[in-house]
Amino acid sequence: MQKFFRNNEEKLDFIINYLSLNVQDIAHTFGMQSSYISKMRVSSYNSLKPIHLYAFESAYDIPYKIFEDDNISKEQVKAILDNRKNTSIIFNDDISVMNNLVGVWYSYFYSSSSTAYIYSIETNIQVDGKVIDENRNFGEIYIGKSQSMIIKEAYNSKNLISLTFDNTQIPYGQFPYI
Repeated sequence: MQKFFRNNEEKLDFIINYLSLNVQDIAHTFGMQSSYISKMRVSSYNSLKPIHLYAFESAYDIPYKIFEDDNISKEQVKAILDNRKNTSIIFNDDISVMNNLVGVWYSYFYSSSSTAYIYSIETNIQVDGKVIDENRNFGEIYIGKSQSMIIKEAYNSKNLISLTFDNTQIPYGQFPYI
């Protein structure tokens, strides 16, 4: 069994197999034909360029340093891939969820006093995931598979405010949060 790689195409082929990545999914992510992705895995086509390696790093969290090291072994590649950041497993960049959240939202609260007023706070969610409300509390959105979070820092106290909600409720224009 070969311990080292002859070239980057062989490394990419090994990584795709090791991570069980689907060639059609990769092609869809990159906006290419699946046949082109298959050609990248074969050294005789010599079609793998640095821009492709950076794209794999960005889309699949495959460190570029794997491709820079000509003497890296299969075991070292496995170790690098197995030790990647775990946060990418919890949170993601789900564009459809983000697109449904961008804009102005209102939170409604009952007063804690006996007068039972209802207060509202206007919150603006920006395309880049930044959040700011009318009280100058600011933060970010973290999108999970089925639930997401908004974490803000309170302007006056510097305490954290966290809101957790179900992604399935967002398209309805109203969603409860805790």
